[in-house]
Amino acid sequence: MYNGSTIKFEELLFNSKNLFFEFKGKDNFFVKEKDGIIVAIDTTMTPELLLEGYRNEIVHAIQAHRKKNFGISDYITVEIYCDEDLSIHKDHISQEVRAKTITFAPYKDISTEISLTKPLANIIVL
Repeated sequence: MYNGSTIKFEELLFNSKNLFFEFKGKDNFFVKEKDGIIVAIDTTMTPELLLEGYRNEIVHAIQAHRKKNFGISDYITVEIYCDEDLSIHKDHISQEVRAKTITFAPYKDISTEISLTKPLANIIVL
């Protein structure tokens, strides 16, 4: 029986002085307890999360290039040659980098000003 501070099991009494609880999550879970509240976060890297991460890397690279080569209000044209299909994120990327047009194509080894290794991508910005 548990009353909030002690556990009674047959004739034995357990409390916080003689009983230690440890919370261990399943694989790919991060578990933390504080003040009686337990939080578990699934840290599994799904394909969707990986694509979002790749999308963010591409946006960051284009934004860094924009900062050096274009005005803040300029619209640009972007060509992305990538080993991952990021076309599902076309609207997001376009909005973030102010692209008037954006095209995606399979990765090809070409000389560009922007090259990434994760995802494997070459990006042309005009």
